[in-house]
Amino acid sequence: MEVFDKSDMDKFALAGGVASNTALRDALEGALAARGARLYVPSPVYCTDNAAMIGAAAYYEYTAGVRHGFDLNAVPNLTL
Repeated sequence: MEVFDKSDMDKFALAGGVASNTALRDALEGALAARGARLYVPSPVYCTDNAAMIGAAAYYEYTAGVRHGFDLNAVPNLTL
């Protein structure tokens, strides 16, 4: 992991859905520990991503009869 060789940072955080990947957590923690750095990760129960929320919202929209065409674009501040 060359990026860590060029840095004086000694604390790293991993979050989001990817942070629940046990193999990634272990590999990153080992690589950082070998360089004297620390990894901070939340408990896996708090490592969620938006896929479940978007899927649930889409389900209710779909059952309500809402349909869109292929020209639909992302709306980052859309209220659900």
